[in-house]
Amino acid sequence: MWIMTVVLYELFATYNTTAIIPPITLCNLSTDAYLAPAYWNQTHMNQLPNLSAIYTPLFVTRKFPVVDLSETASASVISARMFQPLMDHGQRIALHNLLSKFSKLMFQNGLGNRFFLNGPTLVGSLRHHDMIPWEVGIHVFVDIGIQDTLRELIDGLGSLYRFVHGTYRDRVYTHSRSLSSTELEEESGHAIELTNSDSETLTSLLCLEISYYAVGFKVVSRISPNINDRLAWPFEVIFPLYLRPFGTQWLPTPRDSWAFLTLDGYNLSQCSPNTYWRKHLLLDLDPGIPCTGLSTLYPFVPLPRNRVVTGKGCCEMHITNEPLMRRSRLGERYVWHTICVAVP
Repeated sequence: MWIMTVVLYELFATYNTTAIIPPITLCNLSTDAYLAPAYWNQTHMNQLPNLSAIYTPLFVTRKFPVVDLSETASASVISARMFQPLMDHGQRIALHNLLSKFSKLMFQNGLGNRFFLNGPTLVGSLRHHDMIPWEVGIHVFVDIGIQDTLRELIDGLGSLYRFVHGTYRDRVYTHSRSLSSTELEEESGHAIELTNSDSETLTSLLCLEISYYAVGFKVVSRISPNINDRLAWPFEVIFPLYLRPFGTQWLPTPRDSWAFLTLDGYNLSQCSPNTYWRKHLLLDLDPGIPCTGLSTLYPFVPLPRNRVVTGKGCCEMHITNEPLMRRSRLGERYVWHTICVAVP
């Protein structure tokens, strides 16, 4: 319990806690408006809520240099830092811009319904309408049938990006230094002062990770050389793809994202440390905590009640008003924003 107290105490000063109470939004669109198209259609996209007008940036501040992470020995300090941001605001913007560049590339080439958000990035869309505040990196799933085409397109992006090919997993790296302070200020609405990178450790975090899936008879399978990482989902859990909010972008996601993540081993009521802690420090303990313990520090989307995942696509799609909410230390709930979305 005392460790949790330290976690909350250390985190409290890292987040802008100003609450925004928007007017109630009327959801009068059909579910078809949220279907992910192959090609970008601005007339189609203009039907959806304007996320640029709704979105409030998660203005977070990294409180410690990344180079200090591996030198930390105290379990209580590690626990406190597991849920603090590893990236500053400029680096978050760089990742958002990388994802925007990637999604535009897909939609411009008729591939908008051949990729979707995956892993922690999909969790972020469901729980925060954005990146998980303490997470690093962007994760997407792409149809293996377009792997060669996609690689040719990414190779043509230019020198600001570094593309690393794997067998069934590719990575596109970017650098926050590729943005000027003026560009960052325009993106965020805040004055940004660029500083030198802490180390190559942080640079390695600023990437878009591409995993691949294959569509079979009634199932969609994750392709991996690691047999323990292979998984198949019922086709109707994933397709057709529906657009969900991620920052200022509408991006493709599985039809039933809740079931997709649950079958992949995620517990959406639990918050886990970011990818850096899980992969680079090889933690032996399970440091996940109930997300309710962080709801005074970061805004969350309330989880659906009494939802049971059966392994099949659930229910007909419908439109709902999805709020992003934060609790005060006295237990009061404040609505950050609301967005109309399509859900099963």
